[in-house]
Amino acid sequence: MVIEAHRRPSVSSGHEFAGQRGIISEQRRAWVSGHHRLARRRLRASHRRCFHPDVLPFPEGGQSAILMDASLFLEGVAPFVRIDEHLHQLGFSVPAIGAQDVDKGFLLLEDFGDDTFSRLLDHRAEAEKLYALATDVLIALHQHPQAIPRGLRVYHPQKMLQDIELFLDWRTPAISSEGRAEFRSAWRDALPLAHHVPASLLLRDYHVANLMWLPDRDGIRQAGLLDFQDAYQGPITYDLVSLLEDARRDVPEPCRRPC
Repeated sequence: MVIEAHRRPSVSSGHEFAGQRGIISEQRRAWVSGHHRLARRRLRASHRRCFHPDVLPFPEGGQSAILMDASLFLEGVAPFVRIDEHLHQLGFSVPAIGAQDVDKGFLLLEDFGDDTFSRLLDHRAEAEKLYALATDVLIALHQHPQAIPRGLRVYHPQKMLQDIELFLDWRTPAISSEGRAEFRSAWRDALPLAHHVPASLLLRDYHVANLMWLPDRDGIRQAGLLDFQDAYQGPITYDLVSLLEDARRDVPEPCRRPC
């Protein structure tokens, strides 16, 4: 699961960081020993690391589990658990949680395998079928009367602007103060327009790299959902635009046309 790079923890020195990682590694081994012997599987992103323990039983015929180590990003664990449970109750495919220690940042999750939509698309899978499924998931979610969890934070225009400004930090760090002010002004005028549509649950990182193909399930449950710890309530169009206007991928024109 990808965590945004701007949340990379600040450390004063490489020695301090190495020591911190060593402590975390021991904590991980101690925690997982109560479940299963640990075998490293893969690394993803900077804050959340995934490991592959021995086979564990999970619902719906799953045969393995992922140890998610978010010990460097503890504030994201409780929201992940909350949205995971909420989406499960609504009938969507999210990883079952076999064990959890929110305080330490460890979750033992159902393993959905390696077939992300993006990987299948890279191997010439039928794009229209996958994008239609991803769109159907959003339709089902937004039509659900309990789509928004009680008390979920609002993705208001000011917060949206704060996130958009990260583009300047990442891509144009040398921008002048005048240029940054013009950037902010343009977006302050535009962002309120995004809220002229109904509100719903926003998964926020909704794109093909965070969708898993689960062919043994039916209907919209063939799409496994990941990376929703940053969920908000906000414009119903947000996730659809994230899916179809993905800057990292050329989405085929037939997939972008209205039915």
